[in-house]
Amino acid sequence: MTRAFARAFCFALAAVLVAAPLRAQTTTPNFHIWTHGTTLAVTGGAAVASSDVGAMAALTMGWEITPRMGIEGTGAWLDRHDGAEAFSGAIAFQTSLMRPRPAAPFVEGGFGLYRASFDRTRSSIPSFYADRIAAAGVAGTLMNTFTDPAFFVGAGYNAFISRHIAIRPQVEATIVTRNSQTYIVTSVAIRAAYHFEDHPITP
Repeated sequence: MTRAFARAFCFALAAVLVAAPLRAQTTTPNFHIWTHGTTLAVTGGAAVASSDVGAMAALTMGWEITPRMGIEGTGAWLDRHDGAEAFSGAIAFQTSLMRPRPAAPFVEGGFGLYRASFDRTRSSIPSFYADRIAAAGVAGTLMNTFTDPAFFVGAGYNAFISRHIAIRPQVEATIVTRNSQTYIVTSVAIRAAYHFEDHPITP
């Protein structure tokens, strides 16, 4: 019984040792074998709100929880022209619509804060903010600043150009809310991301 068990154990061990390299050879080299990662990204583009178009720039730190899902923290600056500007901070969740590969579409959504500032001597203030200025009775103040909750939704295409660098064209909508009213900012941008962990899905 003992010898038979020992022979069976040795046979099974040998089979595993032989099968391991065979599996490594037959597994496609483009399969995502990592489970998490860290990213740092910069974004540049344009944002549109109330018919005004301005530049936008952002810095993002991300964590890839699985090969298809991740979480990102983003801080963005938006130029609203004529003495007006805005900042936003958001936590967003992103998921790829396809299994990991060098290029794939994605969708994202999240929440955060949107802070807008206006110089009343130069700015054309959207009604979303102008009505609140009038209601608060601060019309004589030259600078008005508002901080409101916001939701973020977006979509784009993530394309790796190396094992560590990815380029991501994207469209995002920022939905600012206050007192059952909304103010929407739409941005079109390109993000360049550095992935600290090696990505074997890329050449």
